[in-house]
Amino acid sequence: MVTKLIALAFIAIVLGRVLLGARLRELSAWFHRFIDVTLVVLAVVYGTWLVRLLLSR
Repeated sequence: MVTKLIALAFIAIVLGRVLLGARLRELSAWFHRFIDVTLVVLAVVYGTWLVRLLLSR
């Protein structure tokens, strides 16, 4: 359940970034940096979960 939520959040942020790419340029650099940090954190969390899943088999 938690992994599905993480995956959905990750996909939603990536899609949102792609769809809002043109508008993000108009927003402040702080928000841009916040999105980048959020993507990195989610990628690390999802990556470590995936590695644990693969190593546990």
